[in-house]
Amino acid sequence: MVTTVRPLQVSIRTKLLFLLLVALVPSLLVIAYKGLESSRAAQAKTHRDAFFLVDNLATQQLLITESIRAMFQTMAQLPQVRSLDQPACDLLFGKLLQDIPYLVNIGLFDPRGDVVAVGRPVKPFNNAGSRQFREAVATGEMATGEFTIGRISGQPSFQFAFPVRDEENRLLGVLQAGFVLDVFNETFSRAGLPPQTVLGILDHQGRRLYRFPPTEEFPAGDLAPAHLLTHFYGADRQGTLLAGGGDGRPRLFAFQQLRLSEQSPSYMVFHVAVLQAEALAESRRVLLLSLALMGGAILATLLIAGLMSGRLLLYPLGKLVAAARSLGSGDLAARSQLFHGQDEFGQLAQSFDQMAATIAQREMERNEALLKTERLLLEQEIALRENKRLNEVMAHHLQEPARRVAIFAQLLKREAGDKIGEAGPEVGRFWEFIENEAARLKNLINDAQKYLAVDSVEAGKGDSDAGMVIEEVCRQLRMESGSSDFRVETGLLPDLPIDQNNTRMLFKIILQNAISHADPDRSPLIRIDGEIANTLVRYRLADNGLGVAPQYREKVFNLFERVNNVNSGTGLGLAIARRLVEKNGGQIRLADSELGGVAVIFELPAKL
Repeated sequence: MVTTVRPLQVSIRTKLLFLLLVALVPSLLVIAYKGLESSRAAQAKTHRDAFFLVDNLATQQLLITESIRAMFQTMAQLPQVRSLDQPACDLLFGKLLQDIPYLVNIGLFDPRGDVVAVGRPVKPFNNAGSRQFREAVATGEMATGEFTIGRISGQPSFQFAFPVRDEENRLLGVLQAGFVLDVFNETFSRAGLPPQTVLGILDHQGRRLYRFPPTEEFPAGDLAPAHLLTHFYGADRQGTLLAGGGDGRPRLFAFQQLRLSEQSPSYMVFHVAVLQAEALAESRRVLLLSLALMGGAILATLLIAGLMSGRLLLYPLGKLVAAARSLGSGDLAARSQLFHGQDEFGQLAQSFDQMAATIAQREMERNEALLKTERLLLEQEIALRENKRLNEVMAHHLQEPARRVAIFAQLLKREAGDKIGEAGPEVGRFWEFIENEAARLKNLINDAQKYLAVDSVEAGKGDSDAGMVIEEVCRQLRMESGSSDFRVETGLLPDLPIDQNNTRMLFKIILQNAISHADPDRSPLIRIDGEIANTLVRYRLADNGLGVAPQYREKVFNLFERVNNVNSGTGLGLAIARRLVEKNGGQIRLADSELGGVAVIFELPAKL
């Protein structure tokens, strides 16, 4: 079936403008592509700038860490520190705090964690439970702390600790120094990143040590979002990514881990987060401006094209459309009334006018041919009705003499009685021959009527329960033959798309044919299987009879064709079956049987 594509139902002017618009689409795509490339470049630049800033801050932190390490190493060798001399250490630590402004405090603790000396006065406390104290004592190296609130400043600070040991490596005490994290504000502010860029510093647990600019929405001490921690504390010590920030808005992140040594875990993570919208703001502004200018150019082009298309295109097209409509409505004299010039419209007008003249000529010829065809169909219909009536009358008038011959032969046999046997064996055989031939003539006429009746059946009308019909036919065959010597095995039996009478006729013909051609040395067995294959209902009836040689498997479907004379068949059964199957759009054939005889296979279109 050919599918007709329906064109867009708009005017030719609209279609022309649409084509112009389509022609300009590549320019828009180029602008959009350039805008996309500009956005990617802006995003990449922002990532580079943020990464450079993070690296700069991390380097600054590394210098602070190494300066504190050097300070600890020097102080650990001083006599006043080794002897835990409180007055001397208080004086020393106070001077150091004046010289190093980013330090919050410096303290010395005994091995139990009790405070011995501090640079700025605090209430006595025990520091043994802090992470930096435990790690310094356990490793013998400088250790880092975690998120804490400074006892003096009341602000988040970060602590370092260093063990003090004698020449025999005995623990004498622990030095500790804390520094304020706002030391990085100046470097961050000079970076020139967009206004809503955020600097974040996390401790080894992912807790927020510091945020600039500060906000109550994300206080110090809270854990950073889990999806960010996965990247920040992964295998890569530094990197960039695009992800949602704590406020859910997309941000461009750059991060770097800090470690005291190559083998130690991260004790701090610096990250810078730039709003994606701010990073792409300039490239998007340029893109929108370019699109606006291109849009204005497209509108101007469409306006000019719309004004000029009227006279150059729409007028001649309108004339052609009007002529085509007149021709389509039956006015075979309709013409374009346009000049047949050498331009496209002139050639089109000439072709149309020639086509209209040809259509008028062919219409006249078609009308004449139609009259001839109608007369021929009428004659054929009359002949068909006469032939059908003749076939019915012939079948009726042939049926009556055959019936009378059979009846009178039976009456004569009953009247003669034993005298037939006294007349000799030949007379008995003659009598039996008369009876058999009368019965065969009757069956032949019945089959001829069935063959002719197939044409009166409407194809594909009705559905039949094949299993029920097969059971009914088997009972009928056993009653007619007076024997139940045959067996029928059935498998899947899908419904057939023909009415029940024709289904009954089809199965009876095939089963009767199998029984009548049974092998005399074994009991007849017929196996019936059906299936639905794609759009077909397929049935296979296999028997264990005498079979049919391959060279005769097509001939047996011809009228009055009999392969052997082992039974009194009419030679019409399989012809009727083929006529019935083909009438309903199917096929029927013979094939080898796994039971040793022959298999009848027929296929009919399934109802969808």
